[in-house]
Amino acid sequence: MPIYNPLVVVCEVGVLMYIYRPHRGGLAESMSEAKEFNTKEEMFAHIVATQGNFGNCRLFDAGDLVIGSSVISDSRTGWFDTRYVCTKRYGDKHYSTPQCVGMCATQYANGKVVVM
Repeated sequence: MPIYNPLVVVCEVGVLMYIYRPHRGGLAESMSEAKEFNTKEEMFAHIVATQGNFGNCRLFDAGDLVIGSSVISDSRTGWFDTRYVCTKRYGDKHYSTPQCVGMCATQYANGKVVVM
């Protein structure tokens, strides 16, 4: 049984929502583009649509994206389980160490983006 925490977004039991922010030059710029998703697949589709193309060139697909296993709680954003979202491929280049394209979380304060 999960512990009740009024600060954490709660959906149906066992269902996670995701919040994503792209990698940008600064936190405020990145957080201004943060968006919530009902599923990981929906989040990945958004990332590919907004970051996965350069002109007519496909840089990466949803199958190239991975969510990192390292978790941090980020008091700047109110995201309690922040993880890297990375791509294993960028254009023709395949990486043995995936490259960061943004950050995501499934537990975050009041379901809102908090910019401090």
